[in-house]
Amino acid sequence: MKLFKIFTLSAIALVLMSRVSFAMDRCTSVPTHSLPISYQDGHLLPLVKGTINDKEVTMLLDTGAAWTSFVPSGVKKLSLFSMAVDHKIRGTAGESSASITKVKTFEFAGIKNENPYFFVVHNLGFDPYFDLILGADYLLKKTIEINVKEGKVYFYDKFDCDINVFRRKKTESFAVKFFGLTEDNTKPKFTVTIGPHTFTAIIDTGASKSTMLINTARKIGIPIDFKSAKNIDWVSGVGGDVRAMSIGITEVKIDNHIVDQKGFFVKDNPISPDSDVTDIILGLDFLKKYSVIFDVKAQSIIFVK
Repeated sequence: MKLFKIFTLSAIALVLMSRVSFAMDRCTSVPTHSLPISYQDGHLLPLVKGTINDKEVTMLLDTGAAWTSFVPSGVKKLSLFSMAVDHKIRGTAGESSASITKVKTFEFAGIKNENPYFFVVHNLGFDPYFDLILGADYLLKKTIEINVKEGKVYFYDKFDCDINVFRRKKTESFAVKFFGLTEDNTKPKFTVTIGPHTFTAIIDTGASKSTMLINTARKIGIPIDFKSAKNIDWVSGVGGDVRAMSIGITEVKIDNHIVDQKGFFVKDNPISPDSDVTDIILGLDFLKKYSVIFDVKAQSIIFVK
């Protein structure tokens, strides 16, 4: 009888342990919506679809943009009225003048917004092939997963996955806390280490290449001389065009994890004293190797390879 009780208690304990283990391993997060990522006519930057005033619009997927903004051709396409304002929009290549417009409805991925205002950015350095720039202010209202390899953006109402689940399923997964969010800056920052130096970084889906500031490169110990350099390219974005030169980096760490990012472009543009300085921008070349999850509730970014 005692032996039977021991076996029974052991069996119950095993069942309870298995249930706890299953609960710990279970990932209950299910995306409520998804948006396919597309590319147009050989252009490098990712596009998604939405609607403005019930008309379909093409949007640049841009986590590196603090604010969702129209381009002038988008305003014209939708017959909207815009008014000049005393405001500058800062971006890859510098600053751009702006105007402001208002729409009745803005909707994407099941998220509907009534009577929102948007800036209109006037200088991109190239002819835009999209109607507006979908920035971090709207993208990160929910937890999202950006998977460039799959060509999808997933939106979650509730994200309840333990990072350890990803670690068992993927060859490389880790999470870092982000910081720096304010009313004026909606782009989550995190820390990147190169050698003994620590820098601030962001994920920028609107950048085809990963870049860093001149001062960042010099702090690492890389001499930068745009006058004599031969490996010069151009980077286009808000503010126009800016020269850039490619450099090789031997090791980059995020939260002590060595990541697969060996090269950067260094931009030849001055930094405004009142600008929100980010040392390093990880662009699409990085995101082709890592999908990222912006976990709003946990204030963290999960990197999955």
